[in-house]
Amino acid sequence: MTIFKNTLFVLFIISIISSCSSNDPDQTITPQITGDYFPSELDNYWRYSPSNSGTIPSNYIIIHPLESIFISNSEASIINVNSNETILHGVVNKLLTSGDLKKTESTLHLNGKIDPPRHMQNMFLGLEIPLNDFALYDLNADINSELSVVSSTLTQNNFTANFTIDYTITSKVTDVLESTTINGELLNNVLISEITMNLSIKTPHPDGSGDIEVLAPQDTMVITSYFLKDLGLYISSALIEYQINPDTISILEDNGFLISSIISTEVYEINGQSLNDYMVNE
Repeated sequence: MTIFKNTLFVLFIISIISSCSSNDPDQTITPQITGDYFPSELDNYWRYSPSNSGTIPSNYIIIHPLESIFISNSEASIINVNSNETILHGVVNKLLTSGDLKKTESTLHLNGKIDPPRHMQNMFLGLEIPLNDFALYDLNADINSELSVVSSTLTQNNFTANFTIDYTITSKVTDVLESTTINGELLNNVLISEITMNLSIKTPHPDGSGDIEVLAPQDTMVITSYFLKDLGLYISSALIEYQINPDTISILEDNGFLISSIISTEVYEINGQSLNDYMVNE
């Protein structure tokens, strides 16, 4: 039964990744909603079922153990979310526990960091992508308008080849639904937010002729989160998809540098987490 339920969850995550929003991205829509989409009373907790599924480099589904997050501090507008788990597999769980949250009646901001896709962890070894006053949602923002944009450059010098990493992290609210059905369950007052990580990577050509492109600018990770009024995060998915330039792979490997030892050269994966149980104080 557990395997069947989790398989259905993975299929649902794939369906929300591939579905199109009912909103025209060129149309300005301002939602008319109020309420608490991240209840932050002390000791509130949420337990999620995380998973990873993918088709590249091969077909796989990994169901991780349940993991919990809880409100450990809630003073004024500053919130701390923590977990007793040694390792968190849910991408959004990692995000929420990476620093402080700042909450108002209509917004939720993060002062923390975002991890790169797990397939790039060695490339980012010792490097962090900070998110300061980064909006996770805004009830008063226009649909599909950018809430926060963070751009910068990192340099990785820990390997035989040096790498320059350019990143841009953006957030927006993509939809607000009065009701929707997920896995047969009717949900009311749903806020859908999205965080996109765009990366590009380059390295000097071994012959000194200039830089070569390792990763063309592309959205390597898109995180979609469903927040429910008076409940918090219900379900989320992180689509991780990218391909390293095959010509660069050949050039580096011909010169003795196995880039595949520090980064997966092609990936299509979905990291998901669905709510298993929770306790929210009124």
